[in-house]
Parts: sequence; structure tokens; C-alpha cells
Amino acid sequence: MGGTSSKVDINNRDEDIRVIASIDFGTRYTGYAFILKDGKETKYIYRPNHSETKSERTCILLRDNDNAEFVAFGNNAMDIFDRKNLSEKPTGSDLFKMFIRKVAEKRYHKIKIVLEPEAASMYIRNKPLHFTERMHIEPFRPGQCYILVDIGAGTSDICAHKVTEDGNLIEILSAGIHEGGEQINKSFFNALEELFSAEVFNEFKKDNMRFHKLEKDFEEIKHKLKPNDNNDDVLLLDEKLLKLFAKTTGGQFEMCLKQSTSKFKTELRIHDSNWLYMNKTFVCGLFDPTINTIITHIQEQTCRATKAGYRISCILLSGGLSESKYVFSRIENHFSRGSNTNDVIPVIQAPNARNAVVDGALLMGLHPNGIIGRVSPYTYGFYSVVPFQEGEHPEDLKDVHEGVTQCKAVFYKLIERNKIVRPRDCFERRSSTDYIESKHQTRITSLWRSFRKDPKYCTQDDECELVASIEIRPPAEGWPPKLYHIQRLVVIDNEFVVEFENETTGQKYKTRVDYAF
Repeated sequence: MGGTSSKVDINNRDEDIRVIASIDFGTRYTGYAFILKDGKETKYIYRPNHSETKSERTCILLRDNDNAEFVAFGNNAMDIFDRKNLSEKPTGSDLFKMFIRKVAEKRYHKIKIVLEPEAASMYIRNKPLHFTERMHIEPFRPGQCYILVDIGAGTSDICAHKVTEDGNLIEILSAGIHEGGEQINKSFFNALEELFSAEVFNEFKKDNMRFHKLEKDFEEIKHKLKPNDNNDDVLLLDEKLLKLFAKTTGGQFEMCLKQSTSKFKTELRIHDSNWLYMNKTFVCGLFDPTINTIITHIQEQTCRATKAGYRISCILLSGGLSESKYVFSRIENHFSRGSNTNDVIPVIQAPNARNAVVDGALLMGLHPNGIIGRVSPYTYGFYSVVPFQEGEHPEDLKDVHEGVTQCKAVFYKLIERNKIVRPRDCFERRSSTDYIESKHQTRITSLWRSFRKDPKYCTQDDECELVASIEIRPPAEGWPPKLYHIQRLVVIDNEFVVEFENETTGQKYKTRVDYAF
């Protein structure tokens, strides 16, 4: 069972596009850049200066009314948000992504969603990065493979790319984990909650402006952390937090910390009433669980690549947290020793690591065919109905249509998990349906996916979930006695288009699947 594959032409780019802009909506900060063009020539590239780099907070403030009126974006939105003295933070990153896209499409017709590690790779691939046996540094050569780790605030994306003969890229492995700078922040605030008590710290967090100031101060410490530096890191504790502690407990925080029997007694100390001195054991302890998890996942991807016959030449680090010298040192030390593999793998920090994604996204706008293949994270297939076979098909999936006993919810496999899929690939399923008594019945075409390599049915037992569906209503006169139809799955960049075609009339129904890879 499997769909037929072909190519479709999707190259409909306009040559008169004058501006290409890239926006990286990160978990914590938003980066941006744009290019001004004159015909096919690039005239000017704008990037924010260092003080502006990744400085806009990723948040949108809407007015609470029927129209959800836009109020502000970024740091301005956060400032207004703080002044309203709200205590709850918005959640739901997928909804946020869809909101951004739908709003953008109302005004701009050329919107392209790109994957962060692919954008970073587009920026890095021609840079002089790769260590050779003679320890020179040179651009990647055709046939070489590398692992790119994009370490952000909320997530770390880990993927392996192979450079093709024409200098393009094929993704051979991909994984993502919810580990990054936010997890380190969470560990720090968990420690403060333990120190001050949940009651005190939760009350303090209701003052958004003061809490965000504390977050910002810790961010500066986080990115300046260096290996082999035994100097204490110093943080100014908020006066309100100390007063809340005194009011709630009846004691001074400095005295309580000195008298404490907890582990923090040897790791933290107070100076001049409100300066918190944190030794390296404490600060590194905030980082290490997250870094260990990232290292473990890089190791897993390296082993997967080796088993698949690929030799990883180096590991590239991009993203804001990769600029931390401590993070880089931990990862480099692990893989430069050879770790659990036989090979020593060089670890290299991408130039302009914090903005590699936005710069790479610009290049993907200029050269949209740079990524020529991606590994599918799921097995994809259509929901199908076939004649029922006693003893083969499950009884609970038995159904009757037009007097014929059928098996419903059969998984018609199109793309197998871990197989490489290329833009413009088109997978089809041709079939027919008889209609006599049910000629006015509404049809449903649906796409399903599973982590299993070869699922049999579109059910929870086969770990299948619905991805997208199209409702097709019959014509006024009803369906013909035998309807010939085609279901298609078309790959466009990192997205899918699901299509149903009435082969008799040529009428087509379509829907788009975002974030397929």
C-alpha cells in the first residue's frame, strides 16, 4: 500500500518583489532584518545594531473587546501590560504562530514559514567554518554532513544536514526538545521560591514590572557566565521582595539565610542587605540539567546519523543561548573527548549566532530552493475505505455502504516516517465510490499521521491522529452512480497541500497543512 509520487510545478515567484523581510518570533525575543532589491540585484541589507539585536520581547497586546483590537507589540506591549498590573501570562505557542500568520496574510500575500534550523543552516553553510585534519577552517564541501543545534529560549532544535553537489542542503535527521534558556530561568526562580517560600514569591510575581526587572537582571548574568571563572555572580534583590519576606515571616532574609541548614547556605550570601552573591556551584547548577539534556539529544542524533551511514564532520551551535561561553564550553568538552563514540567531533559556534535565523531566512527568500529535501517526522496517509475481509480486518471497523460490507478507517500510506521528502513531491490515491441511495451524502477527505512506520488503521491503537480534513458537499443533483476521484498530498516547502479532485468534473477542493516538518 502506498501513494504514487510525482512532481508539480510550484515556481510562481514574482521577479518584481522589492523587499524581503525576515522575522524570528522566538519564545522570549523577536529578531528581524530586511533586504531592499532593485530587480534581481540586492541593493541594501538592513540588520539591527548590537543594541537592538533580539531586544524586542515576543508578545502582542490586544484590547479586550469584540474585535480584539491591536494595541502594541514587543517591549511597548510588555510595558503597557505591566502597567495594567496583570498577573497571568499568555500561553499556547501554536495558536500564537497561527495568529501571526493569519494576520500577516491579510495584508501581505507573500508569506513563507521557514524552519529555524534550516534558516540558520542557510546562513552558515557557505561560511568558513569546517575544521579539516590540518586544522584549517574552510566552507563545507559537497557530501559533508553536520549537525546544527539551534539553542533558543524555549526550545532547542537539533538537525543533521548533508551538502549536495550543487551546494544545496538535504535534511537527514531532525529533532526538537523543550529545553533552552527559559528552563534555566525556571530553575533560578524555583530556587528563589524555595528561599523565600511559595507564598512570598508568588505574591511578589504579581507585581509584573518588578518581576520582569528581576528576570532581565538574571538574563544578563546568564549570558555572561564563563567556564573556569570562580568569581561570584551578583544580583540586586528587589526591595519589595525582601519586605514581603519580613512581613510574612517576621524575620530578615539575610539572617534567615545565614541560619539556614539548606544547601543554599554555602552557595549564597547577602551583602549590604540586598545584594545576593551566588557562587559558581549554584549558578552552574542552574545551567547543567538543561545542558545535559541538550548534550544527550545531540549524542542521540549523532548515533542515529552514524547508524544510517552518515559521518558527522562537526557540530554547529546557533541561537542566543549558544553565545554563552559556559554552554559552548560544556558541549565542546563533551564531544571533543570523543564521548561515547569513536570519533572526536569539533564543536563550532556560528558567527552572529543570535541572528543566524533571521539572516538565513533572508537568504531563503532570495534563494527559495536551497533546502531540497527534508526528513519526515511522521508517517502520513489518507483515511480510506476498502472491502471488508473476514478474519483480516477488525470487526469494530466493519461498515456497510450501498449494501457492500466495508472496512473503514484504513490507513493509506503516502509518506513513511524518516524518509526524505522533497518540495514539489506529489502523492496520489485514485479510487472510485458507488452512489445510489446515498448520492446526497457529504464526503470527507482526511489526512492522518502516526509515529509508527507502518500504521494499519486511522485509530488511537495505531497512534494515529487527524491532521487535516476537507468536507465535500455533493452537487444539487447528487453524486453520479460511480464517482471517480483523486486524493493528493503535495509538498510545498515545509508545508502540505491536501487536495480532493472530482475526476469527472475536474472540480478541486484544497486545504493547507502548516508545520508539516
